Amino acid sequence: MHVTVDDSDDYVCHGLKAHDDNELRRPDHPTITYRLIVHAPTNVRLMLAQQVHDKSWQLSCYAHNLWYEIPMVYVNGLALIDAMEEMGVPAQTNFYTNPINVTLKSNHPLSGSVQCISRPAMEEAEIYGPGLERGRSMNLYVDKRLNVRPNLIVQGPANATRSMGTRVQLICIPLGVDDLRIRWLKDGNYLDIAGNRRLRIVGTASLEIVGVAETDAGLYTCEVSDASGAHQSRQSARLSVAAQGTVPKPIPPPASSKEDTTDFISFEVAKPVIFMDADHNARVQWSVKASHEKHAYLREFVVEIRQKDPLIENSSTLWTEADRVPAHVRATTLKKLNATKKFQFRVSAHFTGGFNQISSPPTDWMGFVEPKMVIPLSPRITRVQTVSHESILVSWEHVTGTKYNIPDKFIVNYMDTSSGEVEEARVRNSTNEVLLDELLPGAEYRITIFAENSAGRSLSSRPRIARTY
Repeated sequence: MHVTVDDSDDYVCHGLKAHDDNELRRPDHPTITYRLIVHAPTNVRLMLAQQVHDKSWQLSCYAHNLWYEIPMVYVNGLALIDAMEEMGVPAQTNFYTNPINVTLKSNHPLSGSVQCISRPAMEEAEIYGPGLERGRSMNLYVDKRLNVRPNLIVQGPANATRSMGTRVQLICIPLGVDDLRIRWLKDGNYLDIAGNRRLRIVGTASLEIVGVAETDAGLYTCEVSDASGAHQSRQSARLSVAAQGTVPKPIPPPASSKEDTTDFISFEVAKPVIFMDADHNARVQWSVKASHEKHAYLREFVVEIRQKDPLIENSSTLWTEADRVPAHVRATTLKKLNATKKFQFRVSAHFTGGFNQISSPPTDWMGFVEPKMVIPLSPRITRVQTVSHESILVSWEHVTGTKYNIPDKFIVNYMDTSSGEVEEARVRNSTNEVLLDELLPGAEYRITIFAENSAGRSLSSRPRIARTY
């Protein structure tokens, strides 16, 4: 026979005479009580990988055999949701999912212990009942070592020959990160671009020379350094100047060729995956090619949404912006959407350098499905106190997993053990105690409590015995 966590309870075997059901109500027959505790073993899977293009970390923490609980992630003993501020990571992640998927792009190198825990224990264990098993965990240790630093220049200048009086552009495209410093050198000396009207920066860092003169010939170097100045990349090219009219004009490429080698023709944003929950939130997740060289130009992603009334034809609205996240983020949560509408989602990638945005294919139309109510969990009696010769005060506590198993009322059953007569008291769900009055003096009562909602009645609480004076 297969058991589940719901089978955890006390089981009583009664020794009764045949065909005498009334004897069950009397306490003088032999009984044997068995306690069954069913453990639900959990397991966790922690995955951690560093991306090559921007050195960010992809983290995934998944827990098996959980119901409504969620796993937890710790970095060096500190909950990740709190550690992100210390690491300099923008707070763009929803930590209330299973699995937890996070892209970490911090200002400080990630180093130390990363831990994925399946479920809490210690003080919180008491509210889960006898089926609790302490959480499983999986640890990975990240060792910060000296890595080969990436080249800060994606595309450097190429050798060129120009006639005097023409113009030339020396291309330099830096890595698409913030706080980079760009400078140009000629023959090892820094150029004063602001003080020379014939020199200017076009695009992000390319150098343009207008009215090329014989003195412009030389070795030009594009220098890109990070904010600290400790990391620097250089690429050089030679400019030759010929007499006017001696350099032939280049043959224009045919119409079918690609003049711009940085075109994003092969860059794609996959159709987003949508998870819609009972609280009318939509979790949007998407992906792009992790190794694509054009990641250097990514600036941000824009999540777009449109809606329609399912009861009215041709009622769909235009695409509108729902959220905007940095380039390293691959998921976001749109909260409190209209439960009566249907929605389509798409994600657009936006780039630096004036390149056109690229949008993912739209999702199918989808809407929220309201879940049904479920039977509430069993209450737990916390106190039984005899107040007088005819009254007993009963207190209890009740834990709800979700808003769909909240009870409407509590039913308190109390039975005089000598007569077997059962009575009940019904109270609202906002109450957690009741005074049972008009009881018999000197009588013993067996008290149990049920929780009830539109889905049905819960299992009984464990019985408690109390006696009036």
